[in-house]
Amino acid sequence: VRRMAAQALLDLRPGGQITLPALEAALTNSDPEVVNDALIALNGLGDDAIPVLIKALDYPAARSNVAELIQQLGPAAVATVPALLRAYQNETDIDTRTGLLFALAEVGPKGKEVIDLAIKGSDDEDEGIRYASFYVLGQIGPEAMAATDVLKSHLDDEDQYYAATAAWALARIDEDDPEVVAKGIPLFIAALKSPKPFVRHEAADSLAELGPLAKSALPALQEAAKDHDPSVAEAAQQAIEKISGMVR
Repeated sequence: VRRMAAQALLDLRPGGQITLPALEAALTNSDPEVVNDALIALNGLGDDAIPVLIKALDYPAARSNVAELIQQLGPAAVATVPALLRAYQNETDIDTRTGLLFALAEVGPKGKEVIDLAIKGSDDEDEGIRYASFYVLGQIGPEAMAATDVLKSHLDDEDQYYAATAAWALARIDEDDPEVVAKGIPLFIAALKSPKPFVRHEAADSLAELGPLAKSALPALQEAAKDHDPSVAEAAQQAIEKISGMVR
């Protein structure tokens, strides 16, 4: 009954003053399915759901799904950053912590507390936390200059996937750094052959960020422009144009 009620609140659209408190109450339920249905209903409310999403991060059972919804809202959910940081510090589940980091990355956080958190996470023993931390730092960009040393320490990782991700973050922070150019380009070229489309896409985007400095990657990008995944092919073509100085 409670599961049906959560969705019915959204279907009836009685207004924020009724809907949001009721959904907030549903998030405290001990039944995971009730919590999930409440979150689905919240997703339909868009930006109006942010106050409840902030409170929902206090409930461990809801955090994983809340993080996904915040990722979807992106920069519009910047008000959730303090709650995301608090939830991350209080959370023990690795997968949930990883999701909270990705949420922080997508809302566009800037500030010492977020940067320090991601720098620490860059040396975490868990691979998912490390990758998500690299991603947060790359999304922040030049304001994360304090992270360059820890990211450079991962450029020689045996796992090329993580080395390439660290190089991607560094390219977003300081694309003119000679060490990023020298070590990053070979990593990005190798990543264009990854079996994962999103990795190939990010590799092409990273080479585009480097512009003319990445001329040695043009042959690999020309091959990537024939990729069976349209988004990868398009990213590779855009990188070719940016590196070659062409304008569409």
